[in-house]
Amino acid sequence: MFKNIDLFNQAFFFAPIGMSIVSLEGKWIRVNHALTKITGYTEDELLTTNFQTLTYPKDLDTDLSYTQELVEGKRDSFEMEKRYVHKSGKIVWVLLSVSIVREGNKPLFLISQIQDITDRKNSERILKQMAHYDFLTQLPNRRLFEERLNHAIESANFNKGLVAVLYLDLDGFKQINDTFGHDLGDLLLKEVASRLTGCIGNKDTVARLAGDEFTILLPETTIDNAKHVAERIIDILSNKVSVQNVVISITPSIGIAFCDDFNMDVRNLLKYADEAMYQAKQNGKNNYQVSQIR
Repeated sequence: MFKNIDLFNQAFFFAPIGMSIVSLEGKWIRVNHALTKITGYTEDELLTTNFQTLTYPKDLDTDLSYTQELVEGKRDSFEMEKRYVHKSGKIVWVLLSVSIVREGNKPLFLISQIQDITDRKNSERILKQMAHYDFLTQLPNRRLFEERLNHAIESANFNKGLVAVLYLDLDGFKQINDTFGHDLGDLLLKEVASRLTGCIGNKDTVARLAGDEFTILLPETTIDNAKHVAERIIDILSNKVSVQNVVISITPSIGIAFCDDFNMDVRNLLKYADEAMYQAKQNGKNNYQVSQIR
């Protein structure tokens, strides 16, 4: 029996993942070396506190709810991804697996396994960033823009609101690229992205679709406000840009399309905004046109 206890103690302390025995109130009764590495706290420091103190505030309610269900006998174990606040202040993602030990029907304590998944979560975040954001400008890409536009249309249909899409193309950008090179052109696109972002509100989205084509989503707007945003963009972009000691003048052609129709979809709304943008180019560029949706 004592040999088995010794084996358990060694397995517990030297386990490659965090292990802990926790009181029903959340106080750490026993922790292993791996958990001290995950949290940055020494064993003595952990034993004077509880898991609630180290848990990231936004994750605490879920953790406590699951723990309460364990104590009440509604479940025998649970698993969740959560965050700890490391002693250094950084955020550590962990996969937490918790089970309860009982004597008869009486709950005694909790046994937790804690695996550091910070690297995995960071990789997931990077992949998500790559899938939804433009590499050059860090703006949302077409995929994310269309997802947000679809959500905005659904919300507008429910709330009887108005959605606007601005489709923007930079006049003469190809000539700038051909004259000064793609490196300068890329820097110019980043500057345009920054200026466009400064023209919109917190609920709005500016995206880069491709090349020098940008779109702006105004999910809760009015006709006058959408026109005002277009005018502001024209005004902001009229200020000359200095890139690599080259002073460049850039102007936009903008098309605006509105959605207050239950049958409107993402593809058609973008199509109407795109058509209005080409109408702006035909009308002399550096202006905006509103789509006359058929």
